[in-house]
Amino acid sequence: MSVLAAVYGVLSLLFGLLFLFDCVRFRKEINSYVKCGILCGLIFIAFDMAALALTPNILSGMPIYLLATHSFVAFVKVTVFTCMGMYCCAVIRIDAFSTARLLRKTDNDSLMPGAFLVSVATTVALAVGYSVVLFRLTSPQMSALLREVSAEQTASLGISDRPSFLMALALIEFAFAEEIIFRLGIQNYLARQFKLQGGRYWIAIILTTLFWSIAHANTLQPEWVKIAQVFPFGLALGFLFRKYGTETCILVHGIFNLVMMFLAPYLINGH
Repeated sequence: MSVLAAVYGVLSLLFGLLFLFDCVRFRKEINSYVKCGILCGLIFIAFDMAALALTPNILSGMPIYLLATHSFVAFVKVTVFTCMGMYCCAVIRIDAFSTARLLRKTDNDSLMPGAFLVSVATTVALAVGYSVVLFRLTSPQMSALLREVSAEQTASLGISDRPSFLMALALIEFAFAEEIIFRLGIQNYLARQFKLQGGRYWIAIILTTLFWSIAHANTLQPEWVKIAQVFPFGLALGFLFRKYGTETCILVHGIFNLVMMFLAPYLINGH
């Protein structure tokens, strides 16, 4: 395990404990967001169950109790981070899920469908283009850990590392969970905790992006290449959240993951 991966593990545990503690502490205030939190948790579980159902040897490769435990923990995590994120957004006066409402408005200051699509397409295109140039210049390869995990999955579960519907489903699931946890949850928790409203909100975006980038450690060699790839994208997602809400971040992140799924075999050695 790399140093960055260890740092991420410690910080992840810390944020998890803080969120659970504050959910209990502010349970009355958070109560009105529980339904939305449970809904997001169920959406994640739906993705998870679909991915598990499509995994060839899932029952023989992993005990049922481990699958159930994994799904339950993931459900609780997504639910808690959604509730806390929405509460923090309310405190700092940010609309957590605003894309649909913005698109329905007709006044001049609202988000027009054309402008919205341009924002989404431009962000994805820039992120993909930057990734292609970076990977061409650095010729990264999969980390030893990722190669080992991939080999184990192929041997025990029959999962291929080639682009497939199962992989696409998993990447969309990752995008959904990461945007709930990082952009909705952690970013706004930091903004509330350190009073980073208004013009200071960008500080919460940078701190969250640093943490999110560290979460991708130990996936490529050299390790810094992956950090360099995702950091600018994380900043863009942070500002997209501030302007358009969680839904747009999930959409952009999901499309980016799907495009990179097809490009990765040509850009990453040993993929």
